Amino acid sequence: MTNEDVVNYYKRVGSMKRTGEEFGISESKCKKILIDAGAYTSPRYLQISELIDKGLSKEQICEALRITEHTYNNYVPYSKGVYLSDAPTKNAIRIRRFREKKRLDGKK
Repeated sequence: MTNEDVVNYYKRVGSMKRTGEEFGISESKCKKILIDAGAYTSPRYLQISELIDKGLSKEQICEALRITEHTYNNYVPYSKGVYLSDAPTKNAIRIRRFREKKRLDGKK
C-alpha cells in the first residue's frame, strides 16, 4: 500500500472512514495522507493554512481559532516524514503488522 493507493481509493469512494478501513489506518492518518497529496481540503484546513502562512505559531493558531493542538495536528501536513514510507522504521513495520492482523481478525 502506498500513499497514492490511499488517494486513489479515496477519490473513488469519497469517504475517509471507508478508505481508512480499507487500508487499516485511522481516519486521521487518512486525512493527513490526503492533505499531503493535495487531495483534501476543508474550511478548517484553509483557516489553519492561512495563519501558518502569516507566521503564527501552533499555539497562537490554536488560541485564535479556539481549537486544540490535536485538531491543529489533524489539519497540517506531516512534518516528521512521509506516512507509509517505502523505508519504514522497525516500529512502523511492527505497527503495520499489528493493524493488518487486527483488520483481518475483524473480517472473520
